[in-house]
Amino acid sequence: MSSSDLQADAQTFTANGFEPCSKPEALTIDGIQKTVADYVHAAQCAKQAGFDGIEVHAANGYLLDQFLQDGVDARSDTYGGSLENRMRLLEDILDAVKDIWPAGRIGVRLSPLGQAGDISDSDPEALFTAVYKMLDAPKLAYLHVVEAFPGGEDNSDGKELLARLRSHYSGFFIREMVDMMRNARHKRSRTRPPTPSALGVPSSPTPICPTARV
Repeated sequence: MSSSDLQADAQTFTANGFEPCSKPEALTIDGIQKTVADYVHAAQCAKQAGFDGIEVHAANGYLLDQFLQDGVDARSDTYGGSLENRMRLLEDILDAVKDIWPAGRIGVRLSPLGQAGDISDSDPEALFTAVYKMLDAPKLAYLHVVEAFPGGEDNSDGKELLARLRSHYSGFFIREMVDMMRNARHKRSRTRPPTPSALGVPSSPTPICPTARV
């Protein structure tokens, strides 16, 4: 399933090794509503399991990223076209899971420079500026951004874009970098926010650790 039925020009690993990605089915409106319900169920399960919060995964070419980026989202309904429409599913899910968790217990993961699975956007700065601003309003627990990928190029334009985007989010911010993934993965949980002191902000009396990624 995806936002549209566009087949990615990429390969995926199967029991037979790497093979071309199959053509997805575009989610119907009913399917989108069921997907939102799935996120609510996952949020409920995380609470019942004793987690301290959740992280909504909208990065790395996963489903929510496929709705955000117009290189994949070719819809003509209320979930495609304009920036507001393409952000709608992420907003719907955040609104829904806030019935289970307060905003201060919810994080979101993004990858503005990621092009996993042939994903792309015609204007990533406009898109992610709008997304960062949207996420800043409800005062979430944190924003977790994948800023580089193993094997990726050291792109100065990308770094400048990330720096400009950073100014649009005022809360706790987690940067995930190549060096972190290569050299320090065993030292920290990827779902654990950094200490407030590392962010230069006052300490919180209720640290959120660990979180469940949904």
